Amino acid sequence: MQRNLYQRVEVLFPLKDARLRRRITEEILPAYLADTRAARLLGADGNFKGSRTGRNGRGISVQNN
Repeated sequence: MQRNLYQRVEVLFPLKDARLRRRITEEILPAYLADTRAARLLGADGNFKGSRTGRNGRGISVQNN
């Protein structure tokens, strides 16, 4: 799959609401960091390989849950 690196916009903004910041850091971000379905790990040799999978052998997909 090709990556869109040229026609791309990313936006950052401060989270001033403490409840919203807590929800994002304790609920949403950990779920996305645990997503292993399509993850690849870059080895020291410069090659990518599949990452760890969950107990069911299929990994975790945040988008499908």
